[in-house]
Amino acid sequence: MRHWLSAVPMFALVTALLVVGCSAQRITQTGRDGSTSISAAPNPVPGGNGAGTTTIRWSTGDSSTGEVYLSVDGTAERLFAQGAQGSEEAPWIESGHTYEFHLYTDAKRSALAGTVSVTRDAGPGSTSSVGVSLLGSFWGAPRAMLLVILVGTLLLVGASLAFRRGQTRTAKASQVNLKAAKARTKLSLPGLQESMHASLTGLVTLASTIAVLSTPVRPLPDQPFPDAQEYAGAAQQLAAGHGYVTYVQANEPLPPRYPPGFSLALAPFAFDGEYPLNVQAGSKLLAAAYIVATAGVAWMIGGSIAAALAAAVIGISPFATTSASLVMSDAFAAALTVLLVGVLYQVSKMRATGAGILAGVLVLVRLSSLFGFVACVAVVPRRLWVYIVVAALPFLAALGLYQWATFGSPIRTGYDYWLPDLRTFDPSFALRTHPQGDGPYIVADRLNGALAQPLCACPGQSPQIALPNVAFYPAVLIGLLWIFAPPLWGLFGLAYTWSRRREPAFALILWLTLVTFLVQIFYFYQGARFMAGPATLLAIGGSVGLGRWIETRLFGRPVVANGAVAPLLPVGSTSNSSDLCHARSARPWD
Repeated sequence: MRHWLSAVPMFALVTALLVVGCSAQRITQTGRDGSTSISAAPNPVPGGNGAGTTTIRWSTGDSSTGEVYLSVDGTAERLFAQGAQGSEEAPWIESGHTYEFHLYTDAKRSALAGTVSVTRDAGPGSTSSVGVSLLGSFWGAPRAMLLVILVGTLLLVGASLAFRRGQTRTAKASQVNLKAAKARTKLSLPGLQESMHASLTGLVTLASTIAVLSTPVRPLPDQPFPDAQEYAGAAQQLAAGHGYVTYVQANEPLPPRYPPGFSLALAPFAFDGEYPLNVQAGSKLLAAAYIVATAGVAWMIGGSIAAALAAAVIGISPFATTSASLVMSDAFAAALTVLLVGVLYQVSKMRATGAGILAGVLVLVRLSSLFGFVACVAVVPRRLWVYIVVAALPFLAALGLYQWATFGSPIRTGYDYWLPDLRTFDPSFALRTHPQGDGPYIVADRLNGALAQPLCACPGQSPQIALPNVAFYPAVLIGLLWIFAPPLWGLFGLAYTWSRRREPAFALILWLTLVTFLVQIFYFYQGARFMAGPATLLAIGGSVGLGRWIETRLFGRPVVANGAVAPLLPVGSTSNSSDLCHARSARPWD
């Protein structure tokens, strides 16, 4: 019975995290007062089925040309209309979003003449009135299902603990039939518990994946500009055989500012179906693959309980579901980073080759991932460096040739083409408060900055807006901002990862975290999503640490080689001491 009671705090902890995750609200941008120079009618837009329509009317008051820019939920502005005066319909107004239209009277957008903020009523049939679950209006049905499955399966694990306790007492009480009891236990108990753990992992991963796949997609015009529109448009052009080009910035084919990896991954989805829904569906599937990759690597490193914990903490956090609603590369890049750690969990020539391939693909998705090579080289023995370099070389060469043919140099990028005067890296960016960045408008902290508020003297402002890079990114990684995992989960993961730093997988997590942090703190643009890879890996580290504690303390499974947990043994049986000694001395690269 003591085993059962010791499991109760774990059930309570997971359930409490889920309830808090359900009920926390997200920050929304409030509109500024409108003016007579720009107006919207109707406003608010009446609720109903489908998208609503409003008409924007503006006038500069003279013959000067005005430009109307649109910002959805505080995201980056995009040009909506222009002219000295006029009107334009916006036929895509949805409930639950705030649409801000800004009228500027100069091309540099330094003279703001007026602003109007448009919303929509939550009428019958609107998306905001659908999916109310048992937990209230903050969770939709998929998340409620996640909670039910998690609690139910945890109770099943508790029942298996009680069953194990009962079997132990039965075996001790029947010394005469001890041999028969052992035989029965050997056949039933270990297999039952392993099946329970595997079922737990499968159900939690499935529930988290369903929650991601059930996330409503945001209309493409309302997504971060120009990222989402360029990714989606370039994927469509690749599928049509027109090359890696975009029409987002003008009515002519122009090179996108981002490397082609993510659009190449989306291109197969653009062959069939209606654009952009087909590409958005592909992006959602890649976000679901992020959940599966996280659970799989956690299982590989720490076992089935660690995998269940990792899938749960990632599934209930904002980043996964937000990524499913957007055409953005962050979840896909994070999944590849997680798989990189899984490949190098044990080091060999074949695994080093696989790591080189993954590292090369990562650079095609995000240029800053080039520094991931430093992490791989730091982890593997020197004799395996050549395998990583040779495997990654074709991808790097292809990217260099593309940039040479498109921008005139293998080291010039789309940013050099579109923003030639932009200073992307500078030491001063590390300490700059209120930096240019996402703020809370792409992926918001579920706690609205409650834990991170003491780090900045910014009353009434979100820490995601005010914190400098040098404070913001550590807050993201250790869990002061609930974006990738519940509060402080990353801090526990960092501590456990450091304690296992001599193992290749955990050493790679530390190196990837370090190099990503050192690159991003000096970058001109701030975004929590840039930490997706390291933050997810630290969440896996925390899940492995807690999973191993559960298995050793609650199930009595001894820790052997490299912190791994020994297989389940029948009650009354003992392990072979020579096997355990060999396991303790074995190294992953032997």
